[in-house]
Amino acid sequence: MNRFKVQLQGENFLVNCDGEHRKFGFRAQRIIDATDIESARKIAIIRVHQELNESDFRIIENADSSRVQILEIIGLTKLQRIRKKLFSGFEFYPEEDDCESPTPGEKDS
Repeated sequence: MNRFKVQLQGENFLVNCDGEHRKFGFRAQRIIDATDIESARKIAIIRVHQELNESDFRIIENADSSRVQILEIIGLTKLQRIRKKLFSGFEFYPEEDDCESPTPGEKDS
């Protein structure tokens, strides 16, 4: 069995924020044990979908446009044994269309 570090990115997920649904993307890294790169790719995507479905906050996968893609897969050597717990969780960010950020040049008062 080989060990891989997999970086993933999700796009167009609707997250319930205090009763309002907003589009968010996310980045995640996972350590996957698999026989080859293609198996690691499939396992990583399945696990991320399972984790999203089991999360405490509500995520709605938009059938038309939600997607999870692999950004990078790196095969690890036996000397690079990395603890799996170091690579859990998600880093969510608002999609640009739904983001309430100040326009460039504006300063907070």
